[in-house]
Formats: sequence, C-alpha cells, structure tokens
Amino acid sequence: MNVLSSQTLHPAVRILMVLAFILLMAHAAWPALLAGTVLAVLALIATDDESRRRYRGMLWRLKWFFLSLLVVFAFLTPGDPLWVGATDWLPSRQGLVQSVMRIWVLVLAVAAVIHLLHACSREALVSGLLWLTMPLKPLGFPAERFAVRLVLTLDVLPELQQLMTTKNGEDQPQALKGQRLQRWAERGAQIYQRALVMAADQPLRELEMPQPHAPGWRDWGMALLVFLPLLWLAL
Repeated sequence: MNVLSSQTLHPAVRILMVLAFILLMAHAAWPALLAGTVLAVLALIATDDESRRRYRGMLWRLKWFFLSLLVVFAFLTPGDPLWVGATDWLPSRQGLVQSVMRIWVLVLAVAAVIHLLHACSREALVSGLLWLTMPLKPLGFPAERFAVRLVLTLDVLPELQQLMTTKNGEDQPQALKGQRLQRWAERGAQIYQRALVMAADQPLRELEMPQPHAPGWRDWGMALLVFLPLLWLAL
C-alpha cells in the first residue's frame, strides 16, 4: 500500500510529516527539492479531482505573491549579472535562483496541505491536533478550542474563497466605477454581507470530539521511511 495514500496512518503523524516536509524543503538544495517534488506529485495523485482543483485554485490565487517573490529576490539579491556587461538594475543570477526556489517550496507546501486535508477527516484532524497539543495543556493552552477552531477554519476556507471570486449582476453598480479605494471598500462590504447570509443559511454541523491516542510504531516507521531519504539528500 502506498504510504502517502494509507488511510490508517495516525493523523498526528500526518500533521508532523507535513510540517517536517515544509521545513525540510525550505532549507533543502536541488536534489532534495526534486525528491520532494516527486513526493508532492504522488500525494496529489493519491487525492481526488476536487482536491486537485482546489490545489490549482490556491496556486492561481497566489500568483501575485509569487510574482512579488520573484521581483524581490531577483532584483534585491546581490550577485552576478545575468550576462556580461549588464547594468546593476537588472536581476542577478543568484537572485533568480533564490526566487525560483522559494516559489517552488511554496508550491510543494500547498500540495502537502491539500493532501493532508484530503487524507484526514475533520474528526481525525482534531484528534491529531489534540494529541500534539496535549503536552501544552498544563501551561494553560486551550488544546480542544484550538483544534476545533483550526479545523473548522480549514473546512470553511474553500467556501469563503469561492464567495470572494463569485460575481453577479448586482456586483457592478454604477458606484463601483469611481475611485479604486471606493471600489475595494464596496467590494469588501459585499463579500462581508454575503458571508453573513451564507453563515445564517448554513445548517449546524456536529463535530464529535474524539479521544486522542498515541501513534503506534508502524506510524513512526512510515514517517521515517519517507523522510530519511529526504534528510539524506538535504545533508
């Protein structure tokens, strides 16, 4: 059975694997990034069409952030010019490499999160988060409240994203043709009103609070099976 698609892997281990994967990719060189890309592709293949559409949609919404990373790293990172005799205001080779790597890492991180949301139900995510945050309860950390709020936020996020991109005939009144700030303010007010209407129409959702249990040796063994090769490539 594919490790990435196993439905019996403990949710806490899945969450730790996603966090470790993102941290490792953020500091990895090209060999580890290539291996991480293979894992990300396999993870997306193990999902369904809806998850892959959500993945493409999230990347599309991040396009301007990707562009800003490209500009910042390419033009502000000191290094060799793109070609001999180029002026100082052109991007550097090192800057372009750094910008591509940062964007690459974010693309892989989004894939890891999408796979996590597909592989784990809300109850499983709550159970995993509870187990991970239980050691903080003696310090006053609200583990149950944190887990439930985070999972419900992740659950409703696609609906809010769809709400922000939905347009109809009422979204283009004459007042929106004025100043840009006014258009943004009115657009924000419309989205807020839609969110209130959507929240009022939503049925109450029951979320059973599971009792967290510790992962088994098999779960940790699968995690090591995935990450030891990545760690070896990163060193």
